Amino acid sequence: MLIPIYGIIGAAIATATSTILTNVLMFAEVWRKENVISMPSVSILKTTLTGLLSLLPVIGLDTVLFLNTPYWFLIPAGLIYGLSYVTMYILILGLGNEEKEVLERLGEISGREKEVDKILKLVVS
Repeated sequence: MLIPIYGIIGAAIATATSTILTNVLMFAEVWRKENVISMPSVSILKTTLTGLLSLLPVIGLDTVLFLNTPYWFLIPAGLIYGLSYVTMYILILGLGNEEKEVLERLGEISGREKEVDKILKLVVS
């Protein structure tokens, strides 16, 4: 229904809405059947806060630079959002043991174990 009216924006809205609805329904089903919350509410709040705070630089740049956002700006905006999200995630939530193991393994595979160890020491301390 949204695609004929709004084009690619309508497709993005429909995809985001269906993904959110699916995840909410799966969360409710697990909670109903197993009485388990798969993610602590503090983590949900911090993750949501991280995502919203990461949008601020993108929205700010878009507002300052453009009256109507051009499509080409989506690529740098995505990169800015991704970098700020990763930075905020590490600052607010920190890295868990699984993330550290993945980064260490990537360091082993790429032959850059020393660099990864330095980065992990900076992030952990």
